[in-house]
Amino acid sequence: MHSYPTNFLRYLFYLYTVKYIYKYSINLGKRTPSGIKNKVLDSWLFGIPINMIATCNGIDYGSVFRIIESFKSKIPDIDVLRAVDVMIKQEGLSLNDVASGIRVKNFLEQMGSSEIEMERLLTDIDIHSFKTNQTFSDFVKKVHEIHRFASGLGISIHQVYDYVEQKKKELRTLQIELDKMKSLILKKKIEYHGLQYRIKTNSFGNSSDRMYPS
Repeated sequence: MHSYPTNFLRYLFYLYTVKYIYKYSINLGKRTPSGIKNKVLDSWLFGIPINMIATCNGIDYGSVFRIIESFKSKIPDIDVLRAVDVMIKQEGLSLNDVASGIRVKNFLEQMGSSEIEMERLLTDIDIHSFKTNQTFSDFVKKVHEIHRFASGLGISIHQVYDYVEQKKKELRTLQIELDKMKSLILKKKIEYHGLQYRIKTNSFGNSSDRMYPS
């Protein structure tokens, strides 16, 4: 086994160190194009590991790390953005889906409601629709119809039930009055036909008396 002098090993290590520092300085002095920086950021936000980003963009690991750190200094919450973006991708969603969710959340807050209340409502609607053998869309259409009905009457949708019940009572009252009127009309018809019969009978009897006087 060959043994090298200590001074030789130190010199070899020195040459290797100088070569590494020289290569590092050259790479550090090169300006990374903004297009590559943006690709690095997009890939990192997408959740791709740094070593894979380096391979795909033809740069070394250190360059990718420095680019990401540079963006972190400009965007303090970039780690949170990355975590959110990774979660979105894992759920199979898109930024449009997230935007829609934020819009719905803001709308609920403006109405003084919350996601918990809305989730509870949707669950109740789903159970009701299943029990009544209708789709969620059918249920929503019925709600719209009731709302238009209430708006046309100038009442609240909460008053529709009481309004309908009141009209049912009025209808039953009118039906009772109608039945009384029908009975009265039938009675008058009977009296009328009886009167006609008596008139005809009396007329016939009087005419017979005139033809055959006693």
